[in-house]
Amino acid sequence: MLFFRQENNESSLTTMLLLKNSANLGQKNEDNHVIKQLTGIFLCATLVACQGTGPRTRAIVESPDAVVISAEKQEPFLLIETNRAVADKVAASHKSTKTTNFLVNEGAGPVVIGVGDVLDIAIVSTNANGFIDFTQSSVSPVSSTPLPPQTVSSDGMVNVPPIGRVNARGQSVQQFESFLTRRLGEVLVEPSVIVNLTERNSAQVNVLGDVTAPGRYPITQDGRHLIDAISAAGGPINRPEDSQVTVDRKGKIGKVAADRLLANPRYNIHLQPNDVITVTSARNIFTVLGASSENQTVTFSKDKLTLAEALGSAGGLQNRRADKSGVFLFREIPTRVAKTLGAGPDQFTGDTVPAVFQFDLAEPTSLFTVGKFIVESGDIIYISESITEEVNGALSAFTAFVPAPVEYVRAETIN
Repeated sequence: MLFFRQENNESSLTTMLLLKNSANLGQKNEDNHVIKQLTGIFLCATLVACQGTGPRTRAIVESPDAVVISAEKQEPFLLIETNRAVADKVAASHKSTKTTNFLVNEGAGPVVIGVGDVLDIAIVSTNANGFIDFTQSSVSPVSSTPLPPQTVSSDGMVNVPPIGRVNARGQSVQQFESFLTRRLGEVLVEPSVIVNLTERNSAQVNVLGDVTAPGRYPITQDGRHLIDAISAAGGPINRPEDSQVTVDRKGKIGKVAADRLLANPRYNIHLQPNDVITVTSARNIFTVLGASSENQTVTFSKDKLTLAEALGSAGGLQNRRADKSGVFLFREIPTRVAKTLGAGPDQFTGDTVPAVFQFDLAEPTSLFTVGKFIVESGDIIYISESITEEVNGALSAFTAFVPAPVEYVRAETIN
């Protein structure tokens, strides 16, 4: 009887365990069903939340109203594994942002009378018997008769009594004095003439841009230099090291940084009539994209900015996210420069070549390379992402909403 009762007890115990396991299994299935429902609700909510504020890419690309123009083929580019030798060649071809094709100093040039100029003319006569000066109540051997200021008209004429209207345009001051002396000698006794060009409105330059007082300014008779014109306009409103001066002379363009203009007299050229001087901010930019501390466009005024300085000013690489062997710089380079870097003579036929410079910052010597490589305005620096970090990011996003199997095991162990 005792054995029978024990067997019944074991059967009862077995039955109870089976019932408990069945209950736990049912509870687990119910929990799994709830989790699946919650996951489905979350995914639906996520999809609804990700609708965005505009049409999706597919809606635009596959629109029946779109007239698609496809490129015939992908444009080839030059991929350059950059070392110190390549950095030296690129630096040798670097076009200075401080000075570009500056103009030749042609000198002051002749001063001739033109339309709009204002002349002061004085007629001087001498006589042995003297002239009565009623203002001084005296007799003087010299008589000086100043005329009212004369503005050269559109036809180049001025009025000089007693000979009337005469042409002044195209003559120098000395030539016009000789001309008037000869003509006045026909009606006066031994006259002489003094001509002074007081306002040279026919020879002006335009000073525009970031100066205190933009406008037109005359070229003085002794000639006006570039710095004189900028000073007459009140000078640059920005710091000289942040300003650039452009001179346009009949379509020929010269550029120089304001600080270099002040430091080097050879850029302080004589101006010619109708020169256009523009003072602007020296806005050189590069853009950093990818796995940097911050994607941004950076402005710089330094003439020779190295890639190391550019990366540092942009915050550098993100330690875990960035692929240190995948730092790239995108730039259009002249074909002649591409050939010096190893491109074949027939690979590229245009004036410029799309070039991608690759830097492997995992190599210690690459730090010397980025310290010598010169960044130019318009460069794009792209830092690729590490594949490991991408996988980790995907797993983190998945496990944030789907509990890991170890959690089920832990929960069942506790129960």
